[in-house]
Amino acid sequence: MTSKMDSGQVSRAFLAGAKARSLENRKSFGLLYDQGCHGVCIGLMRQELDTLLRLSFLWRPETAKDVAVSLMEKTVTSGARWSYQENGKKITLSDKSMVAFAHFLGGWEQVAYDFGCKAIHLSDLHAYQVSDPVKNLSEHERQEIAQYLKNYHGYDGEDLTMDDMVFYLPNVIEKISSNVEFYLEQLEARYVHGG
Repeated sequence: MTSKMDSGQVSRAFLAGAKARSLENRKSFGLLYDQGCHGVCIGLMRQELDTLLRLSFLWRPETAKDVAVSLMEKTVTSGARWSYQENGKKITLSDKSMVAFAHFLGGWEQVAYDFGCKAIHLSDLHAYQVSDPVKNLSEHERQEIAQYLKNYHGYDGEDLTMDDMVFYLPNVIEKISSNVEFYLEQLEARYVHGG
């Protein structure tokens, strides 16, 4: 029989897992990008975004310490879905709800999440070598993605294509991963070192 971990052990185990996942995502992304496996790269971007959403949810001042530790414990002990009690009501956190909580990241997370979901579910994205799936997006969606690529990564095109998206994927994963690093440091200071 194993003994229950204290909050410091839970936090260290959770953050170590999140860091390992992020490092593996970055390494895998580079290898796959070099091999032209761009759809899988978008799926890895979505997976890295999942890490960022979870870390940023734990970081929010509104997330009480006992709730954060409980959520981390669910991850490291059983892999259970994230849920907690608030005012006597069970709150289940889905990926979609965590995107809504993460609005303070700047809005791009919703765009990356929506497009990334096309990569993890069988969709028109998987035939990108035959037909450009970006053309199937609404004009509003294409403009929104183009605007974020302009704001954060220097995109200067007029009519966004899948080739444009592929070109900027390394910049996008780097932005997400650097945010993951930031939140890992913040959470380590808060939950491991008690800062």
